[in-house]
Amino acid sequence: MILRIVPDVTAGTPPILLPKSASVSEAARLMHTHDVGAVLIVEGGELVGIFTERDVSFRVIAAGFKPDTITLGEVMTPEPQTVSANDTALSALERMAEHHFRHLPVADGHDLVGVVALRDVLAGATRQLSRELRRMSADLPPECRIATDIMRQTVLVTLPPEATVKHAAERMMAKDIGAVLIIDDGKLAGIFTERDVSFRVVSENLDPDQTPLGDVMSADPVAIRPGDSCNDVVGKMQAGHFRHLPVVDGGKAIGILSIRDLFSYMRHRLESHFEHEMIRRTRDMIRNYG
Repeated sequence: MILRIVPDVTAGTPPILLPKSASVSEAARLMHTHDVGAVLIVEGGELVGIFTERDVSFRVIAAGFKPDTITLGEVMTPEPQTVSANDTALSALERMAEHHFRHLPVADGHDLVGVVALRDVLAGATRQLSRELRRMSADLPPECRIATDIMRQTVLVTLPPEATVKHAAERMMAKDIGAVLIIDDGKLAGIFTERDVSFRVVSENLDPDQTPLGDVMSADPVAIRPGDSCNDVVGKMQAGHFRHLPVVDGGKAIGILSIRDLFSYMRHRLESHFEHEMIRRTRDMIRNYG
């Protein structure tokens, strides 16, 4: 069975629609209330933009703007691409990978029916691909596991609990990452993400210049280890609504794995497997019929 965006990946929960004149603070409060990572900007019934948690962190806090005075029209991404409710999970995933999107508006004809997140699309696409491979009796690739070498491809930023939210947002923007780890006395104390900037700081009207990370971080975060199954990690991310998980080895934090890192890693391994499998089968054909 082919998995569609609606209802297999998302149940079609109505998106949050706001005008360009709405403030960033209002958008952050609504995202927090509804536990979503993006709002859609509409004017005259037409989609004109999208505004995400990353925009709160990078385009507002790190840039030094005040969330209660700057409007969505000033910091949104204009004219966003959309996916159809009838699109497959795999096709949506390809679109997200090609353009580095983490959220896409979902349209059903002329109606906006939702916003789909990369985390949910990846989980749906993984299920769909596994079913297709079994249906075709194709050789499945070896079970994907988190390897230590993936950490060499990721950026790890650590900060002390007394560092401010503004400083963390600036570091995240400079490194183009969505989370930092909080290290206290040499030990992992917490994680602070762009979602925390939106939900725990902006929506609560806290001052990012004065608020220490220790007050708003997620303490004792769920962590993963080298050797963990990729599918298990996807499951943890989906169940906990996580987009970033600390990677711990021997009691020491060695990295942060984002949903985008995980997707790239799984995609590379899958492509490599089928490339080697095609070469092997071609050699067998030459040997048998050559």
